[in-house]
Amino acid sequence: MQLLVIWWIAGCAMMIQATPLHTIGERLHSLMLIQPASPVLHKVDAEVEWAVDSLAPDGTWADIDYGDKGRSWWKTALHMQRCWLICIAYESPASRWYKNSTVLEATQRSFWWWLRTDPINPNWWWNDIGIPSLVGKRLLLLPTNETQLKVARVILERSGSSWMTGCNRVWRALAQVMYGVAENNSSRVVTAVGEWRSTVVKAKSRDAGIQPDWSFHQHGPLLYSGWGYGAIFSTNVLVLLNITNGLPQQYTLQKKQLELFTSFVLIGQQLATRGPLFDFSACGRLMTYFTNTTRFGVNLGHYHYFAAFVPFENAFPSFAPPFVTALGVNFANLLDTVPAFKPFSQRLHGKLPPASVHRHFWTSDYSVHHRPTFTSTVHMYSDNTINTECVNSENKQGKFLANGALTVRTHGLEYADIFPVWDWWRIPGTTAELVPSWPLSCCTDRHSTCGDCDRCIQNVTHSAFVGGVSDGQYGCSVLEFDSHAPSTLRIQKTYFYFDDCVVAMGTGLERVKPSSMVITSIDQRNLNGDVLFWENSEEYKLHEKSTTTFHAGNASIWHDGVATFVLSENSTLNISNQDQTGSWGAITQGGYTPITKPVFSATLHHIPPYTGGYLYLMAPSSMNDVLPLKQRLLSNLEFVRQDRQAQVVWRKQPDLLQAIIWADGTNTRIGTWGGGAGVSFSSAGLYMLQQTTGEYSEKIVMITGASPSATGSVKITLHSLNVTGHGPQFHCDGNKVHLVLPLERGMSVTARCRVQSDVCRGREACKTVKLH
Repeated sequence: MQLLVIWWIAGCAMMIQATPLHTIGERLHSLMLIQPASPVLHKVDAEVEWAVDSLAPDGTWADIDYGDKGRSWWKTALHMQRCWLICIAYESPASRWYKNSTVLEATQRSFWWWLRTDPINPNWWWNDIGIPSLVGKRLLLLPTNETQLKVARVILERSGSSWMTGCNRVWRALAQVMYGVAENNSSRVVTAVGEWRSTVVKAKSRDAGIQPDWSFHQHGPLLYSGWGYGAIFSTNVLVLLNITNGLPQQYTLQKKQLELFTSFVLIGQQLATRGPLFDFSACGRLMTYFTNTTRFGVNLGHYHYFAAFVPFENAFPSFAPPFVTALGVNFANLLDTVPAFKPFSQRLHGKLPPASVHRHFWTSDYSVHHRPTFTSTVHMYSDNTINTECVNSENKQGKFLANGALTVRTHGLEYADIFPVWDWWRIPGTTAELVPSWPLSCCTDRHSTCGDCDRCIQNVTHSAFVGGVSDGQYGCSVLEFDSHAPSTLRIQKTYFYFDDCVVAMGTGLERVKPSSMVITSIDQRNLNGDVLFWENSEEYKLHEKSTTTFHAGNASIWHDGVATFVLSENSTLNISNQDQTGSWGAITQGGYTPITKPVFSATLHHIPPYTGGYLYLMAPSSMNDVLPLKQRLLSNLEFVRQDRQAQVVWRKQPDLLQAIIWADGTNTRIGTWGGGAGVSFSSAGLYMLQQTTGEYSEKIVMITGASPSATGSVKITLHSLNVTGHGPQFHCDGNKVHLVLPLERGMSVTARCRVQSDVCRGREACKTVKLH
């Protein structure tokens, strides 16, 4: 009988261990521990020793500002950071403080101080997400009693708000999961999982979250696929997937949701990277984050680290190579837990090159172009999107971040931590009226009528004619830029992407008051080696820490594996490799200690009266191949049109025409394309036409179209070509091609039409080949 009782008790214990809540708790506990191989283990041990020794009898630290009200970097929250870190060391077998009674007493004393005092921050995030998350993590690391849990509930309950969306909703859900596990409340955990599930869907009407095109928004239609909300969202979803893996369905994602999340990471986020870092223009205001360490080298981060993440590696990142800055893919350590993400992980570590792909994210006005040798991105804004935001003293000078910011990167570290020394009037790819006394914050008039001043850019027109067209391999993009301050500045900015280069074109530059300087920034990146330039085919090397200005027409530049060929005649070109000085405090909530870095910059200075525009090419290149590459590119490119009605570039091999048409009924006649007769369009839009050969040697015309500002149908006339073919969204008949544009503004649609020729006569297989 005694053996039976013992067996029954042991069986009950096994049943308790097997409960979902116990499993989740054990997994969360394991994620928080520091591992023996951690590069910061000895730093943490030194930090904990100092923190324990300097803890006052009342449970506080003398060096912490308990009256601080910083909305982003809240100095008071360092109390909970230390409390949690001490607890981590106590629970981690790898730490020399493992199960040390003095350390235990210190974490209990400091924890009790916080629970009883409950400091409040003016930013709701700290009160409703950050601190409840820290309290939940601390409770899960050490067994707690009912008295302590009762006091903690006041804080934990604040994470229960249901109004949050996107990343904030996942943060809240994870905090509620920890709360539920701490109080052994399965109902709370299941409800929290339901909140988590509600975010892993495609958002509607450009709401916060995953967009129909796989980009990510937060705070309205504002791009945040990269570091910041998008990356934090993915980190926390991956954590939730890890801690609920193998549990009953009510505790985890459904299969379709997992597939959706996989597509978001592999398309929306992978394409926003080159090497280990996110593209800064996909990171919103949080691109201004920086590494911040204690006296012992333990990262303090901002609130999006120790307060926001559960895994030790994410909460206390080491920023070890290759993830050397805050724009590193912070969830890289979790990618290998999902088999589909392993190639992404390999690319981040340089073990796989990027695939060749072009994609325009039409809900975010963001285009990306990947080739094994380079990646290029452009970020724009329209009447469907928000430019950027300046919130919580972050991104204080980011007014121009979506004004057609263009990057060409080969290794991914070109802009690593350059932002405190940036000249923010010269964001790469943007055109601006240079007035140094004019503020570069999002808001220039706090009393304007534009609503939430922190999240709108005043004195600009949010045009409808902004977007891109893409067939998955090639694409072009357009921004109708119209600024009203300090005075009116208008220009049509267009971008054409090919296998080996990017063409940047500015047309119709108009400046109402020609008293100030108008510039177009070609690039501004970390200096990495020599700067070479050519005038009239004569090669020069820019002297160290110097600058030079010369006529831009037919000029060539090379730096950091990228060649630039300027074809504009109505501008001068300034290049520099000088040191630039700034501070993090000038652009975000940080210190004002001066920082100096060597920077490469190239800027076009437009010549009054500021009419016309610009034209330049950027391409990956070795130092010794610049002029031969220029010859090869220019012999294969024809700049067919550059006027206010149309901008057209024809790439002869492959036979690819890219056209941006601003007015209905525009007839564009192109060299030898289509027999030399040309092509015309019934409606304004972005178009690509390419001739290829089918499997029966028949000629195929691929036509891709998109309209940023309208939906409906488009008629394209191919003069001298007769075509046939049909599909769900196109019809090819004679010399006419009809495209039915998607209901979602800005989406691309492709027609595949067969050219009628002798090759198909008498060959039924060729005649009946499916074309859609």
